[in-house]
Amino acid sequence: MEKIVKRRIKVRDKVIKDAKSFVRCVSKIIKIKNAILFGSYARGDFNAWSDVDILIVADDEIPSNPIHRLEMIMKCIQKYPFIEPIIVNSIEYSRLKKKKNPIIQECEKYGIELI
Repeated sequence: MEKIVKRRIKVRDKVIKDAKSFVRCVSKIIKIKNAILFGSYARGDFNAWSDVDILIVADDEIPSNPIHRLEMIMKCIQKYPFIEPIIVNSIEYSRLKKKKNPIIQECEKYGIELI
């Protein structure tokens, strides 16, 4: 049992390290106010099929179309294909928080800040 726990901690630590590298890559393209790992890796209940969910809160203007936002950081996505980023600006984040959006609530409850 102890070996399994140690292995899971090692896997999670590697994912967090990769997530931070991904955020550094994105920060060369978009000015980032905050970046949060959320979902199964943040909660610790990940499995072999889990993706890596990251909420990026941009500090500056970003395209209104979510696809265009992802196109901006395609180089980073290609380098870290297992990461599923969601990009919002500060105003959107505040609006989603006010509406009690489940992703924002998940980030606030279990999220791991990456910057």
